[in-house]
Amino acid sequence: MAPATTLRAQPALAALDAAPVADAETTDSFRAIALPSPSARIYRSGDVIADRYRLVRPLGSGGMGVVWLAHSLFLRVDVAIKLPHGPSMAAYAASRMAREAHAAARLGHPATARVLDMGSTSRGDPFLAMELLHGESLRAILRRESRLSPRFAVQLLLPLLDGLRAAHEAGIVHRDIKPDNIFIARDALRRRQPKLLDFGLAKLDMPSPVKEEPMTLAGTTVGTPDYMAPEQAMGLELDGRADVWSVCVVLYECISGGLPWQRGGNQSVMRSVLRDSVVPTTLLHVGDADLWRVLERGLHKNAIDRWASIAELGEALAHWLYTRGVTEDACGGSLRALWLQGSVPDNQPSARSGASSTKHSRARIETERVRSPRPAPQADRPLTLAPTDAVRERVRLWPRMRSLMATVATLILGVALGAALFWLAR
Repeated sequence: MAPATTLRAQPALAALDAAPVADAETTDSFRAIALPSPSARIYRSGDVIADRYRLVRPLGSGGMGVVWLAHSLFLRVDVAIKLPHGPSMAAYAASRMAREAHAAARLGHPATARVLDMGSTSRGDPFLAMELLHGESLRAILRRESRLSPRFAVQLLLPLLDGLRAAHEAGIVHRDIKPDNIFIARDALRRRQPKLLDFGLAKLDMPSPVKEEPMTLAGTTVGTPDYMAPEQAMGLELDGRADVWSVCVVLYECISGGLPWQRGGNQSVMRSVLRDSVVPTTLLHVGDADLWRVLERGLHKNAIDRWASIAELGEALAHWLYTRGVTEDACGGSLRALWLQGSVPDNQPSARSGASSTKHSRARIETERVRSPRPAPQADRPLTLAPTDAVRERVRLWPRMRSLMATVATLILGVALGAALFWLAR
């Protein structure tokens, strides 16, 4: 599955570099990404960036730049370095990198990659130093597995929704959520941590200390057509509900193995996003009706009709998992602690009793149909007890007992009649 093309105000620019990853295990994710020819590279293995990072080898490439494996000469650890292809990309890359650095620095969430450093090379090109991640992208997983089970897909995305919840609260809208920008990292103990990468197209509702070039012009679009919300495709003002749409598209793709609309050119995809109805996942025989109701609301063309926030979507998905016996996300985080505080009784983990006054009650009301609480016994219904083994055995032997009792009664009657006749004969 080829990566989607990213549209921007400058149509000649392709998608930004691939995610920062590491070693032979992680480079499998980039086999489909062509690296620039040696003549096009202005940086080579062994070059030292800003007197503190020695380039080792390129890990991946995009239309704007290259991601390098590098070694920090001072900290003596490996890092990922983002560099532009050349001077023609430097100005736009600087804006993208500044945006990504500011977003990452303000978040500091486990579901986002840490930015370690930012600066300029001796040639005047911008660079970004990030933590080196070990694992693979969600795109690589889908390319290998085709699709994921609905429960595992929801477990995998919930930690990202927690990161997006923090981002939205900080005034940051990602605007380019897709499997290529979701990285399933693993630490030295093989613990899984999904991460949302590349905030270079993010909308930042905050002042920036570095002057940035505008990412969009009036009436232009920014993002990837296959995953962008209708208001995003039309170049309108957007908020966190655009990320709600993108997350639902990613979840739809994870469980069904395809996008909600047919692939094609950018314009045909955007027309489909604006006009076409989404085929329910139940018709594709994946997931259930309750999960489809959650997705359906997240894929409403009108943002007003969608989940009002990532928090509401996350709570709805957490409830869907919880009522099916799943209590943790892919990182081992408690669904009750992260999403369901106050929304389920402590003594009934799979049920709800009454309305809740927690922050996201609207999501719980909308997902009431997802939950299947066990009904309490009715006061006017007779109490029925299951028969015990002794009762079952007595019922089974009753025909024999009845026959034996009849025989005994006949014998007693015969003896009594004989005694009576003998007494009369005397």
